[in-house]
Amino acid sequence: MKYDSIDNTKLFDYPYSLSTNINGDIVVVDDYTKTVVVVDQGGHKKATYDAKNENLTKPFHPRFIATDKLGQIFISDYENSVVHLLDKDGVFLEFLISDKTDVASPQLE
Repeated sequence: MKYDSIDNTKLFDYPYSLSTNINGDIVVVDDYTKTVVVVDQGGHKKATYDAKNENLTKPFHPRFIATDKLGQIFISDYENSVVHLLDKDGVFLEFLISDKTDVASPQLE
Protein backbone atom coordinates (compact mmCIF):
# COMPACT_ATOMS: atom_id res chain seq x y z
CA MET A 1 0.00 0.00 0.00
CA LYS A 2 2.41 2.64 -1.19
CA TYR A 3 -0.19 4.43 -3.35
CA ASP A 4 -3.54 6.01 -2.43
CA SER A 5 -6.44 3.68 -3.28
CA ILE A 6 -8.55 6.54 -4.64
CA ASP A 7 -6.29 8.77 -6.73
CA ASN A 8 -3.18 6.53 -6.98
CA THR A 9 -0.87 9.24 -5.60
CA LYS A 10 2.17 8.14 -3.63
CA LEU A 11 1.50 7.93 0.12
CA PHE A 12 5.11 7.80 1.28
CA ASP A 13 8.61 7.23 -0.09
CA TYR A 14 10.65 5.62 2.68
CA PRO A 15 8.62 4.27 5.61
CA TYR A 16 10.80 4.31 8.72
CA SER A 17 8.36 3.59 11.54
CA LEU A 18 4.69 2.70 11.67
CA SER A 19 1.84 2.08 14.05
CA THR A 20 -1.90 1.47 13.90
CA ASN A 21 -4.45 3.36 15.95
CA ILE A 22 -7.73 2.29 17.54
CA ASN A 23 -9.81 2.92 14.41
CA GLY A 24 -7.49 0.82 12.22
CA ASP A 25 -5.63 3.69 10.57
CA ILE A 26 -1.99 3.11 9.72
CA VAL A 27 0.38 5.89 10.81
CA VAL A 28 3.71 6.01 8.95
CA VAL A 29 6.87 8.08 9.43
CA ASP A 30 8.26 8.86 5.97
CA ASP A 31 11.99 9.29 6.52
CA TYR A 32 12.52 10.76 3.05
CA THR A 33 9.97 13.58 3.24
CA LYS A 34 10.21 13.97 7.06
CA THR A 35 6.42 13.73 7.42
CA VAL A 36 3.91 11.55 9.23
CA VAL A 37 1.15 10.11 7.04
CA VAL A 38 -2.18 8.75 8.34
CA VAL A 39 -3.80 6.20 6.01
CA ASP A 40 -7.25 4.66 6.58
CA GLN A 41 -7.99 0.93 6.31
CA GLY A 42 -9.01 1.33 2.68
CA GLY A 43 -5.59 2.73 1.72
CA HIS A 44 -6.66 6.38 1.39
CA LYS A 45 -4.57 9.19 2.86
CA LYS A 46 -6.42 10.90 5.72
CA ALA A 47 -3.74 13.34 6.84
CA THR A 48 -0.14 14.42 6.50
CA TYR A 49 1.68 16.09 9.38
CA ASP A 50 4.86 18.06 8.71
CA ALA A 51 4.99 20.32 11.83
CA LYS A 52 5.48 23.42 9.68
CA ASN A 53 3.15 25.51 11.88
CA GLU A 54 4.65 24.50 15.23
CA ASN A 55 7.50 27.07 15.59
CA LEU A 56 10.29 24.53 15.91
CA THR A 57 13.89 25.70 16.25
CA LYS A 58 15.24 22.98 13.92
CA PRO A 59 13.75 21.07 10.98
CA PHE A 60 11.12 18.47 11.90
CA HIS A 61 12.70 15.01 12.03
CA PRO A 62 10.15 12.38 13.06
CA ARG A 63 11.65 9.06 14.09
CA PHE A 64 9.30 6.85 16.08
CA ILE A 65 5.55 6.84 16.56
CA ALA A 66 3.10 5.23 18.95
CA THR A 67 -0.65 5.39 19.47
CA ASP A 68 -2.82 5.05 22.56
CA LYS A 69 -6.27 3.60 23.28
CA LEU A 70 -7.87 6.93 22.30
CA GLY A 71 -6.19 6.79 18.88
CA GLN A 72 -3.89 9.71 19.68
CA ILE A 73 -0.55 9.72 17.86
CA PHE A 74 2.79 10.34 19.62
CA ILE A 75 5.76 11.33 17.45
CA SER A 76 9.34 11.58 18.68
CA ASP A 77 11.17 14.42 16.94
CA TYR A 78 14.89 13.63 16.91
CA GLU A 79 16.21 17.06 15.94
CA ASN A 80 14.06 19.15 18.28
CA SER A 81 14.05 16.70 21.23
CA VAL A 82 10.26 16.92 21.56
CA VAL A 83 7.26 14.59 21.41
CA HIS A 84 4.38 15.85 19.30
CA LEU A 85 0.85 14.75 20.26
CA LEU A 86 -1.72 14.52 17.46
CA ASP A 87 -5.37 13.50 17.63
CA LYS A 88 -6.59 10.36 15.84
CA ASP A 89 -7.06 12.34 12.64
CA GLY A 90 -3.48 13.69 12.58
CA VAL A 91 -4.22 17.17 13.93
CA PHE A 92 -1.57 18.67 16.27
CA LEU A 93 -2.67 19.02 19.90
CA GLU A 94 0.45 19.85 21.92
CA PHE A 95 4.06 19.04 22.76
CA LEU A 96 4.34 16.52 25.59
CA ILE A 97 8.08 16.72 26.04
CA SER A 98 9.95 19.80 24.97
CA ASP A 99 13.56 20.92 24.88
CA LYS A 100 12.90 22.69 28.19
CA THR A 101 12.63 19.30 29.98
CA ASP A 102 16.25 18.27 29.35
CA VAL A 103 15.20 15.14 27.48
CA ALA A 104 17.46 14.66 24.47
CA SER A 105 16.19 12.75 21.42
CA PRO A 106 13.13 11.05 22.97
CA GLN A 107 12.30 7.60 21.62
CA LEU A 108 8.98 5.78 21.79
CA GLU A 109 8.59 2.04 22.20
